[in-house]
Amino acid sequence: MKQTYPFLALVILAAAVSFGISNRYRAQPSLPRPCSLESLSGYLSLSPEQMREVEPMFAELAKKRAKTVSRRDEAAKHLVKVLRSENASREQVDQALKAVDSEQSKLRSLTAHHLLRLTSVLKKEQNDKLFELVNRRLCIGDCRYNPNGQGVER
Repeated sequence: MKQTYPFLALVILAAAVSFGISNRYRAQPSLPRPCSLESLSGYLSLSPEQMREVEPMFAELAKKRAKTVSRRDEAAKHLVKVLRSENASREQVDQALKAVDSEQSKLRSLTAHHLLRLTSVLKKEQNDKLFELVNRRLCIGDCRYNPNGQGVER
């Protein structure tokens, strides 16, 4: 039983590394980050009026993200601690994994709601460009956002 947990830890570590590497190569590094005002303002050609409207949105997002990232990192540290424990139970490992997943899910939710708030400030062309960007950063292969609501074209 004790031999299973080091193997499980190794599998989880390999999966995390694989996920990180695939995310790095999947998203095009030259594309702006949707959660960065500095990155998006030029990409979307935001007007000075739009900048005044979105700056507080980005500031609020930054605060919430920092807190959530901190909680996620603490949950990940706890997961490692549980995995390193010689007498960790499967339930303890599952609880620790759920805590990490929960905080990561909160980060995705914060980002999605942030993007939704941005749409109220952007013009149609800027919205289309924003969601084409989001799709390109998330999509593997040759994907294009279809602004007609038909999802992803390949």
